[in-house]
Amino acid sequence: CAHYDHLGAIGDSVYFPGANDNASGVAMLLALAEYFQNHPIPNYNLVFAAFSGEEEGLAGSTYFVKKTRIDLSQVRFLINFDMVASGENGVIAVCGKNFPEEYRILKRINRKLGMGPLGARKNKAISDHFPFIEKGVKGFYLYTKDGKQPYHSTRDVPATLEWEDFQHVFELSKQFVLQL
Repeated sequence: CAHYDHLGAIGDSVYFPGANDNASGVAMLLALAEYFQNHPIPNYNLVFAAFSGEEEGLAGSTYFVKKTRIDLSQVRFLINFDMVASGENGVIAVCGKNFPEEYRILKRINRKLGMGPLGARKNKAISDHFPFIEKGVKGFYLYTKDGKQPYHSTRDVPATLEWEDFQHVFELSKQFVLQL
């Protein structure tokens, strides 16, 4: 999943483009959807969901969890993408400390790819993964760490995105899904 809203604007004169937060997450979602459409996984259904209202308190994902027709107990794993194109210091997996078995898989893949450090944090209500985790779904919120990309800034524009970091998260996520 990813959120397609962004911070937006302050008044009529200050606009926040939202290239990294979170057009990059939506682009990741679409890139993975295209890959898995062309390379289906036998015996699994993959759901790709884009939410609005993340910046307003996780409104879209919270609504989805409350109203979904999907049996959440059948969800193997959720990956939430938010700010995935700016990370000079690797990738962080929020909930990596909550789900150590899956984090070991992610870490092993990351080591094989040789694309920088992978960190883990405990669950926190900071993006769209949170309502799912609260309902018992295992998952990670992946984001790239410490890039030059400005966070919640008027300078969050496409020219500041770091596409090598985006590719790293794509490969890491793709391989993770294939190994689950």
